[in-house]
Amino acid sequence: MELPHILPQSSLARPSTSHRNLISILLSCLVISAVLLFSVNTIALWQSITLSQPFVSSAKLGAFLKEDVEQFVMSTMEESNAYQDNVNNELETETETDPVKLLYGSRRYSLGFDDDTCKRFLAHVPDPQNRLIGVAGLFNTGTNLLGNVMNKHCQIPERNGGGMRSQVPWGKHNPSFWRTLHSAKSSLDVNQTNVLPVVIIKDPLFWMSSMCRHSYAANWNRRAGHCPNLVHNDELLNPMDATSSLKRGDLNDFVDLKTYHVDVNYQNDKTHEPPGKVNYNSLVDLWNQWYENYVDLPTPRLMVRFEDLLFSQEEVARDICECVDGEWKRDNFEIVENSAKGDKGAHENANGREEAIARYGNIELREEGFNDVDLAFARQMTSTRLKKLFNYK
Repeated sequence: MELPHILPQSSLARPSTSHRNLISILLSCLVISAVLLFSVNTIALWQSITLSQPFVSSAKLGAFLKEDVEQFVMSTMEESNAYQDNVNNELETETETDPVKLLYGSRRYSLGFDDDTCKRFLAHVPDPQNRLIGVAGLFNTGTNLLGNVMNKHCQIPERNGGGMRSQVPWGKHNPSFWRTLHSAKSSLDVNQTNVLPVVIIKDPLFWMSSMCRHSYAANWNRRAGHCPNLVHNDELLNPMDATSSLKRGDLNDFVDLKTYHVDVNYQNDKTHEPPGKVNYNSLVDLWNQWYENYVDLPTPRLMVRFEDLLFSQEEVARDICECVDGEWKRDNFEIVENSAKGDKGAHENANGREEAIARYGNIELREEGFNDVDLAFARQMTSTRLKKLFNYK
């Protein structure tokens, strides 16, 4: 014979969580009802006295309020169940894109599109035959990719050659103050004031790791098995104390902190000694100074994130093209899939789009190569202004 199902004593002793939640809802409803009844009676009495309106008792309103409370309880329970179902569905839907959103946010971040930059440039170069776009950015930031995407899809029809240049005439990797002081060999006859720089920026931590793989014209004492190396960790008396202080933002004890300086051999602009060489306190200092100078450029410029170009090529390209009153070359957008740099010389083993998406969409790889002290130093010393503008963590 089947035995009747008997609840354990603990289950009978106290209600379940769902029962307690229902009881809480009912009690809240009763309190709200009491307050409403008191308020309604008070208002009705005041009206009957001051306005000679008939008094409506709470008894007549009770039936309506009781029905409203019951409907409220039922609808609340239904909405609670529906809400839980929606949460479960959203969690399943967002699982694939969550790492990217966590790293870079749920929208694109740029500079120059929301203010009057485009209008200023068009007013400065009113004749479309004279307008040009030029790409700029530090090494390893996707300058070749951006140049290829723009050349493939956008043109200024009135301009001979379409107006899309793979680099600004003063050199795409050179600092912004090289403008009008230097001309790349391919741009000797270009009026630099007619060029709108489109500057591409990359997440600083990922960028420093990229510099370890391909340093280009940047030189510093890279340590075997330890790159990015920013601080002389081996000279710290207590690296653990240094890490804790850096994480707290307490930099007073580290004014004389010894860092690995970086020399960059830019193209000669005849203003530095030795020609073209600039020294930075660290890779962080290089990233900070280079991009801060472009943010503060008094003439029109656009700035876009490498990550947005990687994950949203078409949207970024269309925004840039529209800024200069350009035209779209083709109906269907063709994503640049292969390595935009080629595979020879300094560009050997460069990532294609598929590999880049796998890398830059992986939050675990962002801190690859850093030790605790260097990572804490990078987080504290990276420009707060730049991180806020481009939503870098």
